[in-house]
Order: sequence, then C-alpha cells, then structure tokens
Amino acid sequence: MEIEAQVSSEQYLKVIMEFFFKKPIFIFFEIIGILLLGCYILGWNLENTVSTPIYYLVFSLFFIFVNPFIFYIYSKIQISKMPEITEKIIYYFGNENISLTGKNFDSLILWEDIKKIIENSNGFILIQKNKILNFIPKSALNNNYDKFKNLLIEKGFRF
Repeated sequence: MEIEAQVSSEQYLKVIMEFFFKKPIFIFFEIIGILLLGCYILGWNLENTVSTPIYYLVFSLFFIFVNPFIFYIYSKIQISKMPEITEKIIYYFGNENISLTGKNFDSLILWEDIKKIIENSNGFILIQKNKILNFIPKSALNNNYDKFKNLLIEKGFRF
C-alpha cells in the first residue's frame, strides 16, 4: 500500500503539542501550578509562615504558562531546523517494513521498530522505538482509510 503525504509545519506543530500535552507529566505539572496559584490567591499557607510565600505565585506561573510556552518555542525551532518534516513523503507499507521516500532522503522502518500507533482526529502518529514520530494526515489517505487501518490491525496495533 502506498500513501503520499505532505504535512505543513503548522500541522506538525499542532500534532506535537497535542501529543505531548496529553502526557501525564505535563498534566501533573499543570495541576501543581493550578494548586499553587489557588493557594496563593486564597492565602493558604502550607508552611505556617506569617504570609503566603511569593514563590507559590512564581512556580504556579512557571508551571501554567512559562513551561508550555518554552516547549512551544523549542518545538517551532526544531521544526524549522528540519525541513524534511514538511517535504512530500511517499510511504510504502510492505509486509516486513515501511519505506519512506522524500525529496532529500530515503528511510526504511521495520514493523517491529514501530512501538505504537496513535490515531487522533487529524491522522495517525507512528512512534518508533528511538522516539521518532511520523505523522500521516487522514487527508492523505483519501479512500484508503479502512484499508490502512485494517493493515495496521493485521500488524498487531490496537486503537
């Protein structure tokens, strides 16, 4: 099965942000930030000092706003440094491997090197063992959506 796909840098950034902000560690730090902000606003002093420490506010703002913003900027920089992300890529899904062909690269991925496949509203994220993500938008699948999903199920992936 052959799929030709091209992802814009904005689409790729959206996929990365959606993928990583759903991770439990990001959610945990957001909750910690909200709790610290609540403690600061309500004047709850967890350390029994005279006043609520200012670092409650500092850490809450860092966890809620600064940390996600830094991740966003870092992701944009990484995407701009890797132009092959936005190239038109031809994926060929064979029995033993997946072949990727772009303008400036050729790559071969063995099925056993695919750790996980996630389907979201925009497409499919293929996660390799070495933490490389490949994104195939649903718009590139055209009428092959069911055929592609069945191929992935045959290879042992669950959704």
